[in-house]
Amino acid sequence: RDSAHDKIAPLLWDKIPEVRASAVYCLGTYISNTSDDGQRNSHAINIEQNAGVMLLSLVTDGSPLVRRELVAAFHGIIQQYEREFQIAALRCSENERMVPSNLSTSLTP
Repeated sequence: RDSAHDKIAPLLWDKIPEVRASAVYCLGTYISNTSDDGQRNSHAINIEQNAGVMLLSLVTDGSPLVRRELVAAFHGIIQQYEREFQIAALRCSENERMVPSNLSTSLTP
C-alpha cells in the first residue's frame, strides 16, 4: 500500500483518456479504502492527501470520462474527511463575513 499511488501517478498524464480515467478511479478507490476499524495513521493520511493533490491537477482535463471519475474520487475524499471539510467551510464563511461590504464590491472590476 505504501507505494501504490507512486506507481499509479504517472498514468494520470497518459495520452489515452481511458487510462487517465482508470488511474483516477484507482486513486479514488485507494483513498476511500480504510481499515476495518476505520482508523488511519499519519502516514496513511499523508499518502491520501498527496493522492488528492495529484487528482486536483486533472480538474481541467479535456475528457468528460476523466472528469466524471474525478467527481467520484473527490466524493470519497470528502467522505473520509467530512469533518475537516465542514470546519474549512465554516472558517471560509466566517472570513467572508469579516470583509466589509464596501471592500468586497470595490475589488470587482
